[in-house]
Amino acid sequence: MTGAPPARRSAVKGGRFVGLEGVLGRPIWRGIWLCACLCACLSLAPSRASASPQGGPSPGFQFGLLPDLPNPIGLGGPLVGVHGDALIVAGGANFPVPLTEGGAKVWLGEISVLLPGADEWKSAGALPKPLAYAACASTSRGVVCVGGSDGTAVYAESFLMTWDPQADEVLCTPLPPFPVPNAFGAAEAIGDRVFVLAGKKSKDDADLSGAAWSIDLAEPAPKWTPMAPMPGPARFKVVTAAQHGLGPLPPDSSGTAGFIYAFSGSSARPPNAAPGIDHFTDGYRYAPATDTWTKLADLPVLADPRGLDEDGAFAKERWPINAGSAHAYGKRSVLTFSGATGRYI
Repeated sequence: MTGAPPARRSAVKGGRFVGLEGVLGRPIWRGIWLCACLCACLSLAPSRASASPQGGPSPGFQFGLLPDLPNPIGLGGPLVGVHGDALIVAGGANFPVPLTEGGAKVWLGEISVLLPGADEWKSAGALPKPLAYAACASTSRGVVCVGGSDGTAVYAESFLMTWDPQADEVLCTPLPPFPVPNAFGAAEAIGDRVFVLAGKKSKDDADLSGAAWSIDLAEPAPKWTPMAPMPGPARFKVVTAAQHGLGPLPPDSSGTAGFIYAFSGSSARPPNAAPGIDHFTDGYRYAPATDTWTKLADLPVLADPRGLDEDGAFAKERWPINAGSAHAYGKRSVLTFSGATGRYI
């Protein structure tokens, strides 16, 4: 490792630094933690198919509550992922004094970990700086975090969060900087390869990238490689999911088969247009093996049980799911969790 740039050799560990080679070489098993309210089950049909009126099959599982997070207010845009046995929640933002009372938004840097069977969260260190709204993806090597923002700027730094059970803390290891600043982007992993759809380049909601890159953590010197961008307008708050083991292998057979699914998102209108934010209901599938996107059916029309007036309800419209979460379910469905419609969450 002599002569390698410091960004690839060091990790923050309680104010000290440890080697990246000690992080990327560990065999770790994966887990999946789902902690949200089920909103819909999306069919992965191509665009020529009609959308299911009520979302598709009923998933065969039940939700349970995890222990409350240590921050009693809650967190907006925390950095979240799973490494080894640990569910990691880091950073985020909130309003200690409500916005309606003149309060200011505060960005946080604390890292908390929840281990299987635990009835409370464990303090596990801090991020290099307070941060929220980064794109995150869980891999067997750690949680890749890309970009993010604080109260003044949007950043291009990327790093790997790993749980060290011996030290009882989370390490933050720098990765190569992302090609552009990125906030409210989206990231997914298939094997050791992480795919990122870039979001905002600055604090301006209209300053969007529309580009995408991937990085392979198995490479001796991981680097960001351009990939085909998601079709349609540039956007942020896209909802994504990764499906593993389907589709062709990469041309050199060095990776893992799979697809990336991307739905919804939003974009602020340019200054020369009528003020407002557009909320999208389209969906696409990305094939890493061919670096191509396929148009899917739009998001479904769902019954709206909330009893809202005509202007607030979505009873006869397709629902946007901006900034929601999603997870591939079986071979033909994606579960979506919450999300914003532009009228309510």
